[in-house]
Amino acid sequence: MTFFGTTVSEKEAVQILKDGGSVCVTAEEQSYGGPGGVKGLWTIKATAVDGKEYTVRVAQKSEVKRYKTPTGLFSFFEAAGFEEATLPMKAGSSVVLKLAEK
Repeated sequence: MTFFGTTVSEKEAVQILKDGGSVCVTAEEQSYGGPGGVKGLWTIKATAVDGKEYTVRVAQKSEVKRYKTPTGLFSFFEAAGFEEATLPMKAGSSVVLKLAEK
């Protein structure tokens, strides 16, 4: 699949994963808990098998998608087909994830 530019939609990021690529989830700020649950700021970069990196963007726009709760991230993980996933919680930390081979 060919992507144009440096951003992809969540749907395109899922396709990159299904094609054997990976995603890197980065905590842009320290996560914190409160009455409404855990909050923070996370971004996702998808890396295709050919090594090209793409930042996940807001659908139909060119701005970077910023996930503010784990719920949004887990919705993406579930749509991608992950059986388990890990989130970075410390500002500046990252985790790289790939789909399990079947």
